Amino acid sequence: MGIIITEEGFSVQDKAALIIYCNNGRSFSNGEKDICLEIASKLIEIPKKTRSLKISGILSDIIKHYPDETVFRGLDILFNPSYQIDIIKVLTNIRKQHNFIIIWPGTFSDNHLIYSEEGFKDYAKFNIDNYDITCVI
Repeated sequence: MGIIITEEGFSVQDKAALIIYCNNGRSFSNGEKDICLEIASKLIEIPKKTRSLKISGILSDIIKHYPDETVFRGLDILFNPSYQIDIIKVLTNIRKQHNFIIIWPGTFSDNHLIYSEEGFKDYAKFNIDNYDITCVI
């Protein structure tokens, strides 16, 4: 289901799916919103044992306070291996209620979104064909 398009071929009107920018170096005219501290401040209030169960609600609550098409970065905290969540699935579910764009904090290679490096505990690899997403490269 995942789609790959180049930045030149992309229009914000193509927004049926979650949009993930795979070029960390890109700047946006309206800026980006780094939500790492917002996520962390909400997670710290929750006992460690139940944090992974609350992540979707926390993210949704944060995202809904911003205008549609806000570009978010700073999702690194969500790759904590103790959470054991599929962050792409969480984001695509939230996308059904809120229109937003993500800047991927890792790399893109061979139809996969990759976070961290093999051998590290937070390493994660997501085949985009398994998600309703549009990757802009």
